[in-house]
Amino acid sequence: MNMHRYVSLLLLVFVISFAFANGITACELQRKMSRENALFVPECDENGDYHRFQCVNYTSPKCFCIRKDGLFLSRAKKLEDCE
Repeated sequence: MNMHRYVSLLLLVFVISFAFANGITACELQRKMSRENALFVPECDENGDYHRFQCVNYTSPKCFCIRKDGLFLSRAKKLEDCE
């Protein structure tokens, strides 16, 4: 497992643990934390789960598919790639 993936996994575990302890979803917590730190801000659905298609737009969009719990599945160019 590369270092980036390991750090991402550790962050996700921390976010989920903190979210459960505070009664909000992991996506909602990551969204709140990201806004305060100007990091990637995830899109959440109406249930508070992660949308399956997410994009980061620095100079050109980088999009990917994730599970509703926030774990990375694959790179994507459009929403249909995540179905």
